[in-house]
Amino acid sequence: TGTRLYGRAQMFWNDLHDFIETRPVADDASGLLRFQYANVARARTHGAELEAGLVLPSVRFEAGYAWLGSEDAATGRPLLGRPPHSARLVITGAPARALHATVSAIHTGATPMERDEAGAITSEREAFLRIDARVARRLPWGLELSLGADNIFDRRPDAWADAVGREWYLGLAWLTTSLFSD
Repeated sequence: TGTRLYGRAQMFWNDLHDFIETRPVADDASGLLRFQYANVARARTHGAELEAGLVLPSVRFEAGYAWLGSEDAATGRPLLGRPPHSARLVITGAPARALHATVSAIHTGATPMERDEAGAITSEREAFLRIDARVARRLPWGLELSLGADNIFDRRPDAWADAVGREWYLGLAWLTTSLFSD
């Protein structure tokens, strides 16, 4: 339960065969985003992830960054729907042994979404910063009660097909370890 500083780094490489790519379909009168699936015969993804953290007796700081490269082997162009950059920052505080709160910022970078017949990217989904918050209270018998919200500011960027609106949740979990234990 002292101060601890840590870092992690990892790299990856994936060769993909018969990869299914999601591609947007022209907008219709409904205003809904529609997608179709298409086969990419051969593709690859590669990248790196970095993470660092500082753990103090009653607060934990974590930061991470990921870079993703993707390529359709036939065209040399990026795969659609794969953001090249993403990052996160997480702060967790435990002012009392039985209570802790977490605030997270998750950034997803601009993402290629459409390409022309020559394979050049013609549109991107804008970058998105989401802020989440959660508070949890330890209960007897290893139980934990939590309340949280994802995307607390209810940001809804254009061209995001995912349900990215604010989401509230209430949870009950059975825990076997402490958040700040060694």
